[in-house]
Amino acid sequence: MVLVGEIPAGLHLDHLCRVHACCNPAHLEPVTCRENILRSPIARAAINSRKTHCQKGHEFTPENTVVVPTGRGCLTCQRERGRRRYAEAKGLPYTVDVPSHSKQGQRREDPDVCVHGHEFTPENTYIDPRGTKRCRTCRTLQDRRQRAEEKQARNNAPKEPS
Repeated sequence: MVLVGEIPAGLHLDHLCRVHACCNPAHLEPVTCRENILRSPIARAAINSRKTHCQKGHEFTPENTVVVPTGRGCLTCQRERGRRRYAEAKGLPYTVDVPSHSKQGQRREDPDVCVHGHEFTPENTYIDPRGTKRCRTCRTLQDRRQRAEEKQARNNAPKEPS
C-alpha cells in the first residue's frame, strides 16, 4: 500500500466498509485471514461461530459441544440420535422428546402427533423401512414442494436449440 505502508506478511486487508472496490485507506485494516472471515456478515464460518444454540435449542457450552468433521455439534443431540438408533436396531420402544412447540421437558413413549402437529391416525401414518413412524401429510407436502422445485428448475433451464 503506497499511502499507508506495506501490508505485514501473513495479514489480509479487511474492508471495514464491506465494499471490496473501495480503496480508502481509512476503510482498510490489516488482519489475519481468520479474523477477516469471522468479521464477515455472510461467511458460513462467521455465521456458525456466532450461533449460541443448536437447531433444537441446546446451548453450545464447552461441556455440550463436540467437534465433528463439518465443524461443531451438540453433544445432547448426538447422544439422542445414538439412543434412537440403538433402540431401532434392537427393536425397542424409543422415548422421544415432545416437539419444541409443545410442553418443554415432558417425555412420552409413543407420540400422538408428528413434529409439525399432524395427528398420527391409521390413515395418516406409515412405517418407513427403518421402522420409524412417519406422517403421510408431511410426506405429501414434502413431495409437492420437491416436484414444484423440479418443475421450476426445468422451466428455468436454458432451452436447447432446435
